[in-house]
Amino acid sequence: MSDYRHVSYELQDGVALITLRRPEARNALNRRAQAELADCWIRLREERHALVGIITGEGDRAFCSGADLRERTSPDEQDDPLIARYRPLGEPAIFPREAPVNKPLIAALNGVALGMGAVIALQCDLRVGCPAAALGYPLVKVGIFPPRMHELWMLGPPGLALEALYTGEPITAADAYRVGLLNHLVEREQLLPKAFEIARKICANAPLVIEGIKATWENEPLFSLVRGTRVYQHHSRRIAESEDAREGPAAFAAKRPPVWKGR
Repeated sequence: MSDYRHVSYELQDGVALITLRRPEARNALNRRAQAELADCWIRLREERHALVGIITGEGDRAFCSGADLRERTSPDEQDDPLIARYRPLGEPAIFPREAPVNKPLIAALNGVALGMGAVIALQCDLRVGCPAAALGYPLVKVGIFPPRMHELWMLGPPGLALEALYTGEPITAADAYRVGLLNHLVEREQLLPKAFEIARKICANAPLVIEGIKATWENEPLFSLVRGTRVYQHHSRRIAESEDAREGPAAFAAKRPPVWKGR
């Protein structure tokens, strides 16, 4: 799509940069932005040349402050073709795992990630943050049950997760980094460069192996060790029989960079 209003999608050398662009609303997701984000996940999943995704927010205040609670459906939105596309499905898949996105995702947290924003950040594979970053579920303060809150206690210490959920107070960047919710904590001007540095390192590796790692990781902790092992065995056999499995050792022996084909 070329008519996005609130989310941008840019492909740069295998890295898809997705930017939430509602800084005046702290990048809150109204219905249009939700539909655009769902569309971006589909593009990332289906675009062959997109190997890694980075998602960030515009401005210095917020990565995403969650759903736009001030919004009410207007007649204009009823006629919006992008919103209408997802209406038969009930709600657009705004969360990466529900899309589902099968490629590595990096969240570059330029500010607070609250509610839906926290879920999006926590469903990414890696997170880079700046000092203004924070993760929280403030919906308890307005009587709304926190969305997908299990993401937080699966990744963080239970005590820290429960305090954030019970109080509605966000986890600071320093605490998130200390307990591993952030992979890297950098100054604001280094946020996207650091995210792209990681993304390019991933892009340099065999895409089938990366795909297999992601599938195994998402199945094992979320479901069971048995299912995770089956997923691992499936991808292990598939990769062992691929052209890339022969190309990697050949390139190593010839002391040249490998040329991955993804098959």
